[in-house]
Amino acid sequence: MTLWGAAHRGPVNTNGFLQGFHVDGPALNLALFHGSEYGFLTEQEEGKVPHAPFRADEIRAAGLRHAFVGHYHQPRDSQWLTYAGSPQPLAFGKSSGSAVIVELTDGEIHRKRVDVSSVAFHDIRVDVSGAASMSEILQRARDAIAQHRGVARVTVSGRLATAVDLRLDDIRAIPAQLDGLVVRTKDLIADYDFGALAEEQTVRGQFVRDVRNSDLGDDETQRVLVVGLRALDGRTDLEPV
Repeated sequence: MTLWGAAHRGPVNTNGFLQGFHVDGPALNLALFHGSEYGFLTEQEEGKVPHAPFRADEIRAAGLRHAFVGHYHQPRDSQWLTYAGSPQPLAFGKSSGSAVIVELTDGEIHRKRVDVSSVAFHDIRVDVSGAASMSEILQRARDAIAQHRGVARVTVSGRLATAVDLRLDDIRAIPAQLDGLVVRTKDLIADYDFGALAEEQTVRGQFVRDVRNSDLGDDETQRVLVVGLRALDGRTDLEPV
């Protein structure tokens, strides 16, 4: 077996290693380098630029049996190459790669991936729909994160009862066996029945009718209605969503 390696002479905009490169002989020729295969580039995160770019068919044309390549954070495999991926997730919602044990026998390739990540990343959703108090929301959050270790991102979503004062800092303060806890809201809707409110012959009902008949977009209409109704209820936390 012969292992071929290549190094970069600059941090960006480097040329591919396989153009003009060719090996001969009976040895099992393998390559190890950092580069971006064009076929996988469109599957990468936004902003990922080609680095020592190449095409998979160049591996075989160069006389190589297989290439072990770095650059893409997501694991990718083909007959001619293996991307192990990042051994640790780099952000919430991102999968991680692994260490890879590769066996080449009689022209066949077999891969075994081994998890080597040191910290687990968890995306946890807490639905507040139907919760009548902040205490109930806190209990739902406690139950959701109780069995997790590592780092967690809690996304609070659902229909929030209008009487509930949502306090994200209280969720962040929940004792947990975690190395880190991030709390955010997404797709959280104040549980007002705007249709029923619009039927009221009150200041509140007139306010709802006026806002719904305005030229505001849907998102802005929702925001103005929620803020205005909470203000009319005497609330000081006007934008809990």
